[in-house]
Amino acid sequence: MNNTFKTITTAIALTAGIFAQADPREVVRIQYNDGIVDYIPADDIARISFARGVDTGSELYTLVNERFDFLKEILTFYNGHFAIGYGGIMIGLDCMTEDMNVPDSGYNWFREWCIFNTQSPLYHPTGYMWAMMYSTIHGCNSIISNHAASSEESRLLLAQAHALRSWAYWNLVQMYAPNYHFAPQAPGIVILPENSGRDGTYPLSTVEDVYSAILADINLAIDNLKEISMDPAHINVTVAKRYINLGAAYGLRARYKLTMHRYADAAADASMAIEASSGRPLLPAAAAYPGFNDAKLGNWMWAITINPDDASTKTNVCNFTSQICSIFDGGYCNFAVPKCCGKALHQYLEAQGNDVRRMWFTDESGKNKNLTPAQQKVVNLSYETPRMPYLNVKFDNYQGRVVHPVPASDIPLMRIEEMYLIRAEGLAMSGNVDEARNVLTDFVATYRNPGYSCQATDAKTLQNEIIWQRRAEFWGEGLVYFDKLRLQLDMDRFGDEAVPDRYILRIRGNSKFMLCRYPKVAPQVEGFDYEQESALPVYGPAGNWNE
Repeated sequence: MNNTFKTITTAIALTAGIFAQADPREVVRIQYNDGIVDYIPADDIARISFARGVDTGSELYTLVNERFDFLKEILTFYNGHFAIGYGGIMIGLDCMTEDMNVPDSGYNWFREWCIFNTQSPLYHPTGYMWAMMYSTIHGCNSIISNHAASSEESRLLLAQAHALRSWAYWNLVQMYAPNYHFAPQAPGIVILPENSGRDGTYPLSTVEDVYSAILADINLAIDNLKEISMDPAHINVTVAKRYINLGAAYGLRARYKLTMHRYADAAADASMAIEASSGRPLLPAAAAYPGFNDAKLGNWMWAITINPDDASTKTNVCNFTSQICSIFDGGYCNFAVPKCCGKALHQYLEAQGNDVRRMWFTDESGKNKNLTPAQQKVVNLSYETPRMPYLNVKFDNYQGRVVHPVPASDIPLMRIEEMYLIRAEGLAMSGNVDEARNVLTDFVATYRNPGYSCQATDAKTLQNEIIWQRRAEFWGEGLVYFDKLRLQLDMDRFGDEAVPDRYILRIRGNSKFMLCRYPKVAPQVEGFDYEQESALPVYGPAGNWNE
């Protein structure tokens, strides 16, 4: 990384109100010209054992770890109460669906996502994703352009940078450009030159060119990872999930191919991801209870691993757990901003009978029979915001402790369950409807609902059922809005009585409001009018569609 952007400090005083006190430990501080800062405790880097024989003091090792640590750090350019790393983006994306209900409260830091303020170059949905992903890309560029694959260890580490860069570009091109299948030649996003600075003005590449870059990166990563051992004997299993192994790399490529509507390829990659991974889906006996807090779980393929000493964790409230966990007595979700299941999705789960995912939410009265008395007591608490129906209890607190003062739960970026559903959809949409139906039925009946039976006889009907399954399975994990973008599905909150009036929106899947405008943060887009007047979709109980 260029020394222009990197300094070492021994004490950091962060933006007022975010931290009670500065972290006294040595901290790697990366300062960009636009004010975006990321903080990584240096001793966190040093004590992580990645691959046997890697020198933890090497520059390459340190820089790769910085990139993964950045995914959980606060961007002080924005208000740190929602800018809590990629976990904040996950929640924001779910708030842009009808499946996550949030009250219209002064504590709702995701309000701009809820009201689809996507056309302003200064608001959170437009700027935060852009800033975080391009900071990630710039860091990966610095790693890739300044280091050679001269050893097995360096190939392993460079594969991480290529895979992570592909994922960052994939996030961006979905949110700021039309889907590849519908408009491959449309203006996409900036492909940041490897030797460029973080700031500057750059031309747009087409959507097709962006996906070509994405696939080139992930293909290179896969080719290297196929030849390098990453089995548990070579990896510290307590932190291994923060890195992208071969199974996760195949999983990323499966996502990309699914987004491109290259369904047969997506199914094939999903199958290879399952084969290359040692994990299996979470069994019903475990899935029916609060969890989704520990990267060591066998069904997790890739995760943001959280440490009790992380700066964001020590804030108590400026982190993913605070915003998503209803049974953490001390966070935003419990205090004033519950994250609840939307009516349509809850009705779907109720109609499924014995689907264990019903137990990821309370009933209309706020009860859930699978909660412990201590957990139910926390759920019953009501402070400023009245409880909404179907409060989520999917995400547990750190170590499953209700009153634990450290909200250090890990964050899932990829679970193996996704691969089964990608495989089913890919098979269905590439003409193998019977096989797809069998894959879907076997997955759901084995792991989520023993009485499940899928009766779909055509590809589109089966795809629609798979989308409902994805909505149920990945609630709170930031994937469902991307499904809407890749298929141009409508967003419809009309008819859900729990939705605040100004969040009642009906937006067509091909509406401009589904995508974000290029934001007023670096890098800038050549020729783009950043001063253009912004607009908000029309909202209200009338339920008019925004085209």
